[in-house]
Amino acid sequence: RTARGPEDVEEKKAAEPDLPPLVTLDEVRKLVDIAMSDDKDLEMIYVAKHGQRLALLVQPQRIAFKADAPVLVGLDRGDGERRTFVLDKIERLRMVEAPDAG
Repeated sequence: RTARGPEDVEEKKAAEPDLPPLVTLDEVRKLVDIAMSDDKDLEMIYVAKHGQRLALLVQPQRIAFKADAPVLVGLDRGDGERRTFVLDKIERLRMVEAPDAG
């Protein structure tokens, strides 16, 4: 589930699935709001605590604040666990259809 860093992209471009686009914090907020209101999932590259980039599929549930930083609370579709994601650690993001949307 670890995504490749920019230095790895050149060599493996043909083999890699296309990554979600790079986003600013403002774009993250807008996409999260739209995804929640339209019942969409979010495909993201998230920079975790130790710098590793994680490719995740998340069902967004709400925005909250953790130590004054806005966070996304959502269901990690990969393991079925509810998690919090610091918004400014979301490096790449796009909306996708939720698996159960029909």
